[in-house]
Amino acid sequence: MNTMIYLFKVNLAIGIFCLVYRAFYRRDTFFLMRRYLLQGFLMLSVLYPLMDFSHWMVHNATMADMAMSYKNMLPEIVVYSSAAEALGADLPTLSPSSFLSSFLWFYISVACFLLLRILFRTVQIVWLRLHSKQVVIEGFVISRLDYERAPFSFFSWVFMNPDLHDERELHEVLAHEMVHVRQHHSLDILMAEFICAFCWINPMAWILKKEIRKNLEFIVDHCVINQDEIDIKSYQYHLLKLACHPSEMTLVNQFNISPLKERIMMINGKKSPKIKLAAYTLVLPLVLLFLVVNNVGAVADRISYSEKVKSVVERVSNIVSDLSQEEADVSRENMTIGSGKESKPVAIKAVANKKEVSGRILNEETKEPIAGVNIVVYNTNSGTITDAEGRFVLMVNEGDTLNLSFVGYSNLTLTVRDLPANLGTIEMSRKRIELDEIHIVAYGVPRNENIPLRGSVLPKRNQDHDEQEDVVFVTVEKMPQFPGGEQSLLKYIADNINYPAMAAEKGIQGRVACKFVVREDGSIGNVQVVRPVDPLLDDEAIRVIYSMPKWTPGEQRGKKVAVEYSVPVRFRLANEGVSSESSDGKSEGTHIGQQSVLTK
Repeated sequence: MNTMIYLFKVNLAIGIFCLVYRAFYRRDTFFLMRRYLLQGFLMLSVLYPLMDFSHWMVHNATMADMAMSYKNMLPEIVVYSSAAEALGADLPTLSPSSFLSSFLWFYISVACFLLLRILFRTVQIVWLRLHSKQVVIEGFVISRLDYERAPFSFFSWVFMNPDLHDERELHEVLAHEMVHVRQHHSLDILMAEFICAFCWINPMAWILKKEIRKNLEFIVDHCVINQDEIDIKSYQYHLLKLACHPSEMTLVNQFNISPLKERIMMINGKKSPKIKLAAYTLVLPLVLLFLVVNNVGAVADRISYSEKVKSVVERVSNIVSDLSQEEADVSRENMTIGSGKESKPVAIKAVANKKEVSGRILNEETKEPIAGVNIVVYNTNSGTITDAEGRFVLMVNEGDTLNLSFVGYSNLTLTVRDLPANLGTIEMSRKRIELDEIHIVAYGVPRNENIPLRGSVLPKRNQDHDEQEDVVFVTVEKMPQFPGGEQSLLKYIADNINYPAMAAEKGIQGRVACKFVVREDGSIGNVQVVRPVDPLLDDEAIRVIYSMPKWTPGEQRGKKVAVEYSVPVRFRLANEGVSSESSDGKSEGTHIGQQSVLTK
């Protein structure tokens, strides 16, 4: 997994978990439950990007559709008027990979520094333990401090200066610190410190560390005041007394950790009703959401791989089926029983019962043949695919069920009767997806349709090629790619699109949704506006799409095919009150004309 993507996922999870914790759980008195919840948040944030459940999720139809839409989605492109720059608007630009690499090294350097600081402070505590005198107080071994410092503990070590406390205060301090020791609170603190070092750039990580420390003190205070020999009022005064003795150790459990106001409020507050424990079940859907979103990409990769394997298996099955049929025909002609005039032909029943079924598959909307449709006999390895004319021939048994499937089309199931049979014309319909979704939509591309040019100058189009467009795929094994990848596509649009001056003057803005076809030779064709805004903006989006250089074409079963893409282009004015003078000429910076482009 890419390091930057992993760091992004971890920091995103910590931020969301911190907001959820502060919104729903920080006010209740289920301190032990809160400790487990915070531990779970930290561990899940680090581990969930590494969890792969795609081998289970790939069998779910909803997940499969969502995964393929995610994989084929093009980012939305936003176009700003140049007047935004004149007004001092802060327009984001495309970040080069060299910047990301430099930032990653800087990020790791700071994280290493913070880890070294944790190591140094741990060594500091060990040194203090080795150089302090060990005394026994109330049956507990204590590291005696000879200077003024608030009591603290680190794992099973307790540090304090007994001379600063009377007998009653010593008992309260020991009761407090031994709870830290028995419940291993130092593990929580070290875990929080490591997360802060790892996610130092995320302020939510530091807030979460503070919440962990406070909750540990709430747990200890709750345990101490429930002991019979502890006076609650005296214990609170003791906390106030030690407030002026801060500890220099940050990796330890401190008796006087701030804020004291919250601790005293929790000591005197009412316990939360047990019905509020139900709120902790809300974490489960959030965890499931993180796991699903994290595995969408892996599911898409598994589906692509499965389709490639299926294609190979189908080819082998077809070859084996053809060879078996030829052998069966030879056997029926040559095999006999007896000799001379009494000899009789013998037929193998399993083969003799098979008869020919044929048909032709067309697109339900355009009535055009569909090449490459998979026709498989249910529960067998026998099958075939349609030719360029949409025709197929297959040997089947009476009552067999045929499954017809093709990428981007709804599956069909047919039961064969009265063999031999010609099924005639079979029509398959495309799967429909709402156009409002910013996805690769599964629509047929209309042919022989001229796009009206409302005042724009478009690149020369190959009309003959558009008319000859036979099959347009929505999803294929190898998707088309713009030269240089997605970032190069965005940069190309940034350098070539122009915000129409007349549109800027009239305050026209909006989102133009377009779809286009990447042909077998990589050229662009059949550009259409699915959701128009205004002729000025529509034509500009069409012009830029038509002007794109040739792509690397998509492939299905090793053959270059036409593939449909959709891309939304948003034209946005940064200020509606921009005068016409500010939209004349070309803008300065990384964009040309009267716009800049960014992904959204």
